Amino acid sequence: MAMLDIREVDSVMQRVWNEAVQGEYKQSRILEESNLHSTVYFHLRKLIERPKSKGMIPFVYSEMPFSVRTKAKGRKYARVDLAVTILDEQRETPIDLLGVIELKHYEEHEDSIGIQKDLDHLEALQNGIYYPYSKRPIKLRARAAYFLYLVDKGEICFDSRLRKKIGRLKRDGYLRVFLGQRKNRQFRFSCSDSM
Repeated sequence: MAMLDIREVDSVMQRVWNEAVQGEYKQSRILEESNLHSTVYFHLRKLIERPKSKGMIPFVYSEMPFSVRTKAKGRKYARVDLAVTILDEQRETPIDLLGVIELKHYEEHEDSIGIQKDLDHLEALQNGIYYPYSKRPIKLRARAAYFLYLVDKGEICFDSRLRKKIGRLKRDGYLRVFLGQRKNRQFRFSCSDSM
């Protein structure tokens, strides 16, 4: 079965960030993180949930639960904001993770525990996770990760600890970082390849 090319997911993510998110933000429609989440979710679904080959349609899963253990009953599962998945034949269980997305929207930049937690999630998804509601758990590894970060005031400047973590996740092209920040009195959106 032919899989969706990761370059196509990259292309869609760039379109969502540079066109949809930027357009909605400039029209003051993205006021908080929930607005950013719903904007990305809506446009990602519109662009990516279409048949690629017979019986295979990518599915965008919002707040997908995951566990780093095969059996984690009674535990509260971690969740990734969005995941581009391929589902099994019953269309119930993810069997492939094409891309995973964590996003943040702050009024002003801060090196928060929330950003660290998001990056920890992306690292766990790279190393391998289990979908907790699967009847036959299989280890899933995300092929690509995306961190979307929007700040209303000031520039984004990660501390050395977060820069190291981001740099580690960027190795081998796993992580792509999308930034929206106010710089030189202009609001700029970018895909950052360097930190």
